[in-house]
Amino acid sequence: MPAAEREHYGQVVLERRLRDALAHLNSQVPSDALEEAFRKLTRPDSPSLIGNNYVIHRMLIEGIPVEIQRKDGSYVADTPRI
Repeated sequence: MPAAEREHYGQVVLERRLRDALAHLNSQVPSDALEEAFRKLTRPDSPSLIGNNYVIHRMLIEGIPVEIQRKDGSYVADTPRI
């Protein structure tokens, strides 16, 4: 369909909507940190379904832990919200 938000039915996450929501809710967070948050949310590390569900639930409740590089080269932790 021309206005479809998915490329195929196997695509679970509506990527554009998720990216827009992350940017809207976390306007103070740099775009590279939001990209890392998007990656962590959409590509969980655990091979276990139960482990992935736990990690994603935790991110929904507590935010997504990311590191932001400052202009001086140091890093600071932040937790963008979903």
